[in-house]
Amino acid sequence: MKLIICNIPFYIDEYGITRVFELFGKVVSAKIFSCPVTGQSKGLGVLTMDDPMEGNTAISVVNGIVIEGKRLIVKPIEQ
Repeated sequence: MKLIICNIPFYIDEYGITRVFELFGKVVSAKIFSCPVTGQSKGLGVLTMDDPMEGNTAISVVNGIVIEGKRLIVKPIEQ
C-alpha cells in the first residue's frame, strides 16, 4: 500500500519516517522529496507498506499528529 505524507518536518529523513511507520508494520520503501539545488526537504514523501491493513492502521494513527508545529497529513495513493 502506497501512502503520501505531507508536512513532514524538514529534519526528518527517510530513515526517520520509516522508523515511525515501522511501528505499524513492514515498510517496503520510503522516499522524501528534496530540492535538487539546495538538498533541503520539501516536506513531502511517499512510503510503501507491505500490508494494506497495516497501512490503514498507520494512516488512522499518524494522520493529524503534530510534530514541531506541523500537522502530518497521511493519505493512501490510489493506484
